[in-house]
Order: sequence, then C-alpha cells, then structure tokens
Amino acid sequence: MTGTLLFVVIFFASCGGILVAWMQWFSQGDHFRPPKWRNVLGLTALSAATLQILVLILFEAYAVMADDFSYRARNIFLWGRIATYLCILTLLAALIGKGRFRIAVALSALATEAIWFALGMGL
Repeated sequence: MTGTLLFVVIFFASCGGILVAWMQWFSQGDHFRPPKWRNVLGLTALSAATLQILVLILFEAYAVMADDFSYRARNIFLWGRIATYLCILTLLAALIGKGRFRIAVALSALATEAIWFALGMGL
C-alpha cells in the first residue's frame, strides 16, 4: 500500500510540474525571442517531458485495460528505454534551452524516471 501511495504522489507531482511548466510557457509573451534555437530547445524539453508522462500513462493503462499485468514484466524494458531516452533528451534540452519553465520540466522528468526505476526494480 505504501509503494502504491508513493507511486501516486510522485506521479501527480510529475504531472503538476508539467502543468506548471506549460502554464509558464503560455504566460510568457514572445515565445521565440532571439536566440530562437534556445527557445526551441526549451519547447523541445517541455514536449519531451510531456511525452514521457504520456508513455507512462499508456504503459499503465494498457495493463489495466487488458487486465494482463504480465504484460508489464515482458515489455517494461522497451517502454522504460523509450522513457529513459526521453528523460535524457529533456534534461539536455532543459539545460541548454531557454525559459522560466526549465526547472519544473527537469524535475518532472526526473520524477517520472524515478517511477520507471521503481517499476523496473519491482520486477
């Protein structure tokens, strides 16, 4: 029960971080000020972190809807690898990119990766 509660808390913290980041991105006036490439990298970080959470949701939703949790054991490493690559992309893009939202994006990506790590260790 404690593990499930910790999973849910970290998941909602990760989703909250992405929500805050998207709100900060939409609230800034000019989205692509010079240098544009750094702003594009910031948006890439935000998009990759959002996609990382979506991968986690799809992974869990399929197991629940199919009522086949052995699916998790068989395919966790493929899905986890995809999420890890997205996390690395997010962290690099947030490090080099530009925008106020980069810290929230990086923390959200790390929290989501912690969930994947916990799922992998639970096998």
